[in-house]
Amino acid sequence: MLKMINLTEILLYKFRDNWSSYQISEETNYSRTTIRRYLKKFSQFKDDYSQNHSKLLSLSELIEEFVFQYLYSTPVIRRRVMTDEVIQIIDNCIKDNEVKRLTGLKKQRMLKEDIYQFLLDKGFNLSYSSVCKYITNNYGKNITECFIKQQYELGYTSEFDWGEVKLYINNRLRTFRMGAFAMAGSNTRWGQLFQHENTLSFQEAHVNFFKYMKGVSYEVLYDNMKVAVKRLAGDKKPTTSLLNLMNHYHFKHRFCNIRRGNEKGAVERSVEYLRRKAFCIKDHFNSIEEANTYLYQCFDKLNKIETNISLFQKERESLLSYSSDYQCSFLEKAKIDKLSTFCYDYTHYSVPDYLIGRVVDIKIYSDKIKIYYNKKEICRHDRCYSHSWIMNLNHYLLTLYQKPGALKNSVSFHQAPNDLRDIYNKYFINNSKDFIELLLYIENIGLNYKSIYDAINTLKTKNICKINAYLIRSILDNKSNNASNFNNINCYTNITIDDENIRKYTISDISKLTSSITSLNN
Repeated sequence: MLKMINLTEILLYKFRDNWSSYQISEETNYSRTTIRRYLKKFSQFKDDYSQNHSKLLSLSELIEEFVFQYLYSTPVIRRRVMTDEVIQIIDNCIKDNEVKRLTGLKKQRMLKEDIYQFLLDKGFNLSYSSVCKYITNNYGKNITECFIKQQYELGYTSEFDWGEVKLYINNRLRTFRMGAFAMAGSNTRWGQLFQHENTLSFQEAHVNFFKYMKGVSYEVLYDNMKVAVKRLAGDKKPTTSLLNLMNHYHFKHRFCNIRRGNEKGAVERSVEYLRRKAFCIKDHFNSIEEANTYLYQCFDKLNKIETNISLFQKERESLLSYSSDYQCSFLEKAKIDKLSTFCYDYTHYSVPDYLIGRVVDIKIYSDKIKIYYNKKEICRHDRCYSHSWIMNLNHYLLTLYQKPGALKNSVSFHQAPNDLRDIYNKYFINNSKDFIELLLYIENIGLNYKSIYDAINTLKTKNICKINAYLIRSILDNKSNNASNFNNINCYTNITIDDENIRKYTISDISKLTSSITSLNN
């Protein structure tokens, strides 16, 4: 303030009192050179102002304007932490954000705080304000929004919402739905990825969240999602699936007003926060299970870091008691067609071929389907939400034994593991029947496809080049310590696949049907 007061006095002494430079110097202890420099600048400013502005200012107003515009203008500061390398990294992050926006991943872009944390992880020492200032000055300003701070009773309210997440699964871009919960009291967050936003996914999200919290909130807040709300004569009522959850866990529901997502601000923020924190950097996975495991680790870490541990424990103690899991599934019946499949939700699933023409029970979950016959589980499949055919090669071994020529071009063979198809193409391309017999054999003794790979690797270590079913079976016999000889599968030639007797046996019962013991030719 000393400089501003002295400069104002200098100008007043000169233009109000008409003092000379010498008199002003004696009074203010400034050199006459300094005084003349300021007086010259003020004269130039006064002339420029009179030329560019029609409004006339008084002497005191002109002096005040000059002091603030010329003496106290912001100096140019040399960048010390915002180096060219840091700027290059920030620019690359902004470019990646633009690529994500164009490819439909705009909700997983890196925000300023994510870029700042990314720079810290790379070892740069700078402040968050420096990053914000650079991005704001070079890439535009963000429009801010005012929020009203809320206060919630611990353990009383939780909020649920769906969010969209786009990830690369085996290098293929796929869209998933994330069911997200947030405890309004402690701001504890939870999320899980689902392939589809349906009733089973909705119920499973509740079950897993309550299991994570080890308790149930008194009230759950929803927006107007179809899986939770049904409208009767203009009134909003809970759906049957939501009513079943409420009856099992004894919580209450509350719905937001239409287009008023801000009424559940905790989970609205949590959906965006979990999606960004988990997938803004890593978005390539081998399966949805791997992506979910990664998401669990992320929100568990965030809850431990950002949530007050004592507050989290108090909220857990305030929750309703958690007794048992709600069964998120439903049963249907299906008839097996001549392709040994049944159709559900436009997708065909295979079953063992001895069930053709029978009626089976199918138990549907959000991620899998179980098949039962005579109250026993026969097989299961991962649930598919596209119009396709899901076929297991093991389900067709009996039929393929009778029709080995159908193996090569069968859909079940093309859906088999790549390594198994490579073994067939390399060692059994001209002998499909031996290959099918080998698959029947490993199924009979309770082994899986991997045992064939291991047996072939063992034969290669012994420098055996001509590999066939007999040698592979010999290795498997030794590894499984099976003293019994292999039952000759050739005796099945007397039993046709259409014979009703064979349909009542599973593949594990095949050895009981054989009547002689022989060995295959080398």
